[in-house]
Amino acid sequence: MNYDLKDFDKPIHDSEPDPLVTVKMSDLTGEFTDLDWNTFRIIVSEGISEEKEAIAAVIDRLIDEEHYRYSYNAVWQAIKKLIRAHLFRVKRINTGYRTFNALTLTEVGDIAYMKRFNKNIPDSEYMNLMREHGSAEHGYMIKDTKHVLEKLGYEKLTTGRSENYIPYNDGGACIPDIIGYGPNGKVFIEVECGNHNQKDFDDKCERLRVLSRTLFFVVKNRSDARFKLLPQIQDWIRRNRERLRISQICVYIASVTDLRKGKWSYIIDPHNDEPICCFERKKKEGKDNA
Repeated sequence: MNYDLKDFDKPIHDSEPDPLVTVKMSDLTGEFTDLDWNTFRIIVSEGISEEKEAIAAVIDRLIDEEHYRYSYNAVWQAIKKLIRAHLFRVKRINTGYRTFNALTLTEVGDIAYMKRFNKNIPDSEYMNLMREHGSAEHGYMIKDTKHVLEKLGYEKLTTGRSENYIPYNDGGACIPDIIGYGPNGKVFIEVECGNHNQKDFDDKCERLRVLSRTLFFVVKNRSDARFKLLPQIQDWIRRNRERLRISQICVYIASVTDLRKGKWSYIIDPHNDEPICCFERKKKEGKDNA
């Protein structure tokens, strides 16, 4: 092949440059088999990031291409070899709904793909989610929350920034993480990692309350609900209580685990001094009825 790597688009990375780019490529890939290269090609060309999805896609694609079914373990071992050769790095993702491995290309992987296949590198799901939602963790939390809501019967759910962009007459805008339709009509749902400062969180709440009198937040777990999000919501309400009472604002928080059961973790009403803790109330009622 006769080409200059400068002609290719440089992919975006979420980490520091990989120092292994100075190593000879043959030292890393010299013992690769056809299965190793095909596994690498399929994962990268199809933009797959989740490890289990990658294994399934490789098996299915190679059945079409070679009319032969490789075992799950054979493809899994090929992926491990790609990781050991530093073509992929592994990111452990926890969304509250599940924990899984995401595969991301290293700079070594970028060069290996372009030299081997003479093609630009398509965007991966991981990079698209990171670009769209600020971090891959946040993006996968939104993806999994959408999946949970679909199983609960919510419909027409959208998660893209462009499709969820709602402009205001004053020149401002709101971009909810998820928009869809639930049992009581249209809903606007924020999926929170719990890393906003109070000022930014207040601004988010103010923009959301223009859209609806009911604010919905989903977090990874009950600990984040209790120790991260609940204090910020209470602080916002405490400073704006009378105005929020007049507007009849109500706030719901759910951990992903509670949401899967169709339940909310906390309900915060400005008319009440304390939030309703739904799972503690359920435990207490169970003891009273025992």
